[in-house]
Amino acid sequence: MKALLIGINSKYIHPSVSLYQLRANTTYECDLIELTIKDRINTILDKLNKLELSSYNVFACSCYLWNIDKYLELIPILKTYNSSAKIVFGGPEVAYDANYFLSNFSYIDYILEGEGELSFHELLEYLDNKRSINNVSNLHYLEYNLPSFTYAAHPDLNKIKLATLDILDYQNRIIYLESSRGCPYHCSYCTASLDNLVRYFPLEKVLNILYTLMINKTKVVKFLDRTFNANYEYMMQILDFIDMHNICTVFQFEVVGELIKEEAINRIANLKSKYLRFEIGIQSTYEPTNQIVKRYQDFDRLT
Repeated sequence: MKALLIGINSKYIHPSVSLYQLRANTTYECDLIELTIKDRINTILDKLNKLELSSYNVFACSCYLWNIDKYLELIPILKTYNSSAKIVFGGPEVAYDANYFLSNFSYIDYILEGEGELSFHELLEYLDNKRSINNVSNLHYLEYNLPSFTYAAHPDLNKIKLATLDILDYQNRIIYLESSRGCPYHCSYCTASLDNLVRYFPLEKVLNILYTLMINKTKVVKFLDRTFNANYEYMMQILDFIDMHNICTVFQFEVVGELIKEEAINRIANLKSKYLRFEIGIQSTYEPTNQIVKRYQDFDRLT
């Protein structure tokens, strides 16, 4: 069982971290190739043809708003090179309406919903005849031409790996990193509100990745945590570690402004390395609007 993970990134500077996560959390052989939306199909095919396409059992794609059209153009052509390979799509641009994509694009065999590290490995085990399809989590597929879904599951963040990246020019890249998943809020306009179970990666794993990124002089690291300051002590241990080891990397965090404690403000102000950016999501200054969309904020304290 061998898979090719195909990443079509919005820009060269944005590596496909999701696919690195899939590869790091399976025991099956996986190759990974990264492209960009600016690459023409002929250019992409030239790059893919340098691989032995007939050797793969699975082609896996991580789908977003910026690359879905490119995948839908590429995959039918790719199937002419290897008609027996199974096509797996995942990511927010397909998982929200998996039935539509399965029903309208016959070359898509499976769609994985939500966090894919555990599900992708389980799917490869199923394709390797080592588990039943009903025991593959987060899986959409067609059964007798009817949409079917197995069951939803979250991986245990204590057990999955945080991937290192196969890149050499960190100093030219913007890297996305998670220290937690889930969101404590219920804002109706945001898909993060669908996952209200906030879970944290073991701090040691996060710090190990951070150290690698800093010593390689990564240009920018953006934390994907929905509310980075939801856990004060966890946040400050990460910031203190950055302050201790950072050389030149800029870090960006999404925080809820009114939850920032005075103690945190004072500590941040006294950090030696001021390579920090905080994104504070003030959705509206008009309180009736906030109430309607369930965005609860203390605007007086925020101000």
